[in-house]
Amino acid sequence: MTPSRKRTASETGSANRNKRDVLRVGSRVPQHAYRDDGALLLRSGATIETASAVRRLACRDVRFGRGRLNSSTSHPGSDAASHGPELDRILDSRAFQEQLERAAAVKQEAVEDVARVFERIDSGGIVDVGQAQRAVTGLLGEMLDDPYALVSLAQIKDVDHYTFTHSVNVCILATYLALNSDHCNSLEEIGVGALLHDVGKTAVPPSVLNKSGPLDNEEWRIIKEHPVCGARRLADAGEQRDIVIACTLGHHEKIAGGGYPFGRTGNAISPFAMITSIADVYDALTTDRPYRPALAPDAALQLMSQRMAEDLDPGLLERFIAIVAFLAKVRNPGAHLTGNASPTETLPETRATAVRKNIDRYV
Repeated sequence: MTPSRKRTASETGSANRNKRDVLRVGSRVPQHAYRDDGALLLRSGATIETASAVRRLACRDVRFGRGRLNSSTSHPGSDAASHGPELDRILDSRAFQEQLERAAAVKQEAVEDVARVFERIDSGGIVDVGQAQRAVTGLLGEMLDDPYALVSLAQIKDVDHYTFTHSVNVCILATYLALNSDHCNSLEEIGVGALLHDVGKTAVPPSVLNKSGPLDNEEWRIIKEHPVCGARRLADAGEQRDIVIACTLGHHEKIAGGGYPFGRTGNAISPFAMITSIADVYDALTTDRPYRPALAPDAALQLMSQRMAEDLDPGLLERFIAIVAFLAKVRNPGAHLTGNASPTETLPETRATAVRKNIDRYV
């Protein structure tokens, strides 16, 4: 058998130029795109939405294949224990630490973009969808470059800038869930919708949003109007993409019914809204709020998988739990999260009941 040889620099450059000839903004990935370590970057057929994505896919460490994805490649957290050697390599890598720093800068810039969007609304202006779009473009470019770094940063909270940080965290988690689902062709729209999912809360008085005691009926009515208010604000700003509107309008609907604003059930709920909902619930549960302390990630996953399973799409929820478990392991090698959401510490029954009963307020 003829031994293999390394490609020369000229051959590598030619190969990368050939990639760029095929990969253009607006085109679709012809085959699954992987990094050399097996991590999935984009699924076959996904639309290339940014110039940074083109540059990333043209890098020499990216390969393309037609083969059927196995579970560990298509869903990064499907078996967190099987990624031990890969995790060690990632965590020990100076390049990964540098990537974390770059990802942190991109995330902070996105938080500032969201703050400007909300400040403009508070000043009587319309939603600056273009600013949100630019933030999502930056986040997606960073995610395609190295998803581990950016998505793991979604675990970092900032209680002083909750609304803005929460919006960015939900955007990151929702787009990464979409990337590892059958909806990977709509990353940009899902990203914008998730980033602006709570834009309707600009119409809710801070005294209601941050109230430490129980809400009365009128306060609940105001809270439950924010999805419709948000969708109207987006429409007034000229946003016409159905997916973006769906994320904002439907992220409080529940699979078994009882959600708002329309009380839809099952397949009547947009999958894009459900992706946003899952990301929204998780980030809200794991963040301190004036009316209750944060849950630990394992307790939040336990609550979502056991007490909220009838509210959330089971396939998307299972995939999300796997992703969060894996990324928690990346950020904290000592973490004991598992893909089947068997936490090391059980959430007390009384607290689980209270959280589940008031979940609509928490998010």
